[in-house]
Amino acid sequence: MDSIFADIEPYSESQSTWATTFQPISFRSRRAATSRTSISDIDDMAAPLNAAIGDEQADEHQRQKVLQRRIVELEALFFEDYGSPLDAYSRSGFECFMKYSPTASMPLLGAEPGGTIIATWTKGVECLSLRFSDRFHLDFAVTFRHGLDDVRRRWGRSSLGNVFGECPEAKRLTST
Repeated sequence: MDSIFADIEPYSESQSTWATTFQPISFRSRRAATSRTSISDIDDMAAPLNAAIGDEQADEHQRQKVLQRRIVELEALFFEDYGSPLDAYSRSGFECFMKYSPTASMPLLGAEPGGTIIATWTKGVECLSLRFSDRFHLDFAVTFRHGLDDVRRRWGRSSLGNVFGECPEAKRLTST
């Protein structure tokens, strides 16, 4: 009776080069290999070497890295002062705003004692502050020049998607 594995049977383990050359990695050699790996090696492994991205994508990636670094720094300083993390809803709102407002420059960042993030942009004597309540709502305060007059609009309530429509000066003051 012929076996259905007749074509496979002649290739036994003794004839296979894989079975003779493969050596499992011991704990010691694994530890030595991983202890020589640096953070830059891991970063290099994360992106394929032959990937091509445009300048806009590279700039946005760099912008997001800077943004995350600044948020982590703010969170560390806030935790030192108050012993608690930033408000998660406020942080989410700020990150969402910055992600979907690619023309917005990096603001000055601060936080209220409750952990609410406040982002401030200044251009000369003009100033815009956004206080992020959550991912959908924010408060804004703006001071801008209208001719020779200084116009001050105190905290107004808005949403992430409508703040530029409700306060046209906001787009101008946040843009680079």
